[in-house]
Amino acid sequence: MLKNRYFRWSLKIISAVLSFSLIFLFIQPFFVPKYIGGSTTIVSGYSYLDKNSIDVLFLGSSQMFCTVDAGMLTDKYDISSYDFGASGQNLTMSEYYYTEALKTQSPNLVILEACQIFLSNDKIGDDALSWNFDPMNISIKEFTTAQQVCNNNIKAFNYSFTPLFLYHDRWNSIGDKDSGGENDIDYVIDPKKYIDLSSRGFLARDHVEPQKLAFYNDDTSLKTIPQESKTAILKIAEDCKNRNIKLVLFKSPSSSWTKGDSLSVKHFAEENSLEFIDLNEKLTEIGIDENSDFYDGAHLNTNGAKKTTKYLAILLQSYLKN
Repeated sequence: MLKNRYFRWSLKIISAVLSFSLIFLFIQPFFVPKYIGGSTTIVSGYSYLDKNSIDVLFLGSSQMFCTVDAGMLTDKYDISSYDFGASGQNLTMSEYYYTEALKTQSPNLVILEACQIFLSNDKIGDDALSWNFDPMNISIKEFTTAQQVCNNNIKAFNYSFTPLFLYHDRWNSIGDKDSGGENDIDYVIDPKKYIDLSSRGFLARDHVEPQKLAFYNDDTSLKTIPQESKTAILKIAEDCKNRNIKLVLFKSPSSSWTKGDSLSVKHFAEENSLEFIDLNEKLTEIGIDENSDFYDGAHLNTNGAKKTTKYLAILLQSYLKN
């Protein structure tokens, strides 16, 4: 009799825990911020690709997905590609994105944006953590990556498994388009209608903001690349080698990128037999105009991206033939 009573109580406790967990998992997505037309839709869009359907995978931060018009590469140049990244992504997080990307795709070529190579894990802010982790599926790899970049197990656990605890104060803004909860409810119910798969992760911006390009100066001072960035790149490189995938580091045109930045990455690439292409050395060939082709100090606008993508298409075609 006592044994049956314990058994019944155990069933009740297990049922209560399971019920709470299901309710928790159901309501949690409504609290996670949605960056419609930004990182959220770019990351989510990747999951709607047909399996093993891309030849080229682009990884990195917003400088990557504001530079490479993957839709143009796919439609105009027959180079099936996708810009799989999120704003503020450093190399540790790029390695995590690479691992997740290879679960459903087997590209022939991986192009890794190097703009955040100098950003150490301890310099990543909460906004970047949100942009990079919130749209991703729950996984152990997400948690271990969050541990590295948060240096805080509780925070890492929250970003990976229980974001409700991070955003519990968003009750009042959910569904309110004027206060940061833009289309949250709609997006959770039907995310696909917010995803423009034809853009392939590219974010088009038409605004023009003239820039003075640092690369035109003579600043050749070298920068230190954090060990975690080196480790992340070498992990990607090793996995690419094992899978017979070509890996190329690249730097998109940027007004703040210097010759010293470029030399720092070149030295690292040469030491590790990696290929690095700095498009800031090709600004004239690409046709980049500092007065008309930038959205802001870090990003190209749509016009600059079209020019750069056209230049990149020729390089990509040569890589894919070899």
